[in-house]
Amino acid sequence: RGVASLILAGLGLGPSDDLVEEVARAYELSTDAFRPRENPEALRILGLLKSSGIRVAIVSNTSFSARGVRAILSNVGISDYVDVIVSSSDVGYLKPQRRIFQSLLEALGVKASEVVHVGDSCVDDVLGALASGLGAVYYTGLLPLRGAEPDALCLSLVPTIGSLDELGRLLSLEQPWTAKPGGSSTS
Repeated sequence: RGVASLILAGLGLGPSDDLVEEVARAYELSTDAFRPRENPEALRILGLLKSSGIRVAIVSNTSFSARGVRAILSNVGISDYVDVIVSSSDVGYLKPQRRIFQSLLEALGVKASEVVHVGDSCVDDVLGALASGLGAVYYTGLLPLRGAEPDALCLSLVPTIGSLDELGRLLSLEQPWTAKPGGSSTS
């Protein structure tokens, strides 16, 4: 509804509750047909995680609700691999804020020490997870698509993977997820 209100304001239209609801619904339903570029590694690693009994959650800074995110995941065939979706749109907090990670822990019903957050943003994903007591893995494989370079700080703090396929190998390591000042990364 916040995005719908912004769209209407940008169009110079006054905020009518009915119009806000109509635009918000159209915006949400736009995810039903949206098919983003697929990362072929995602299907492989999600299948491995699921077959290993590991629960998978998504914590997303997005203007879409969990329902919208689930629709997008469904469009690329990976929705069934995801147990929980925490959307910043639903909870009102963004990564790296602790409250969004707390929402994740509540939805999963686990302790922070039982979660490893994998993400490609040093601040939002790695530092946000670590500050919230979660483990973290820095995923640098998509950074070149955005013209970004890996952040040296996160490279030094937690294990780093350039491919999601590497995550399976990391899962067998003992406690590599916590920050190790002066430590080295895995690539």
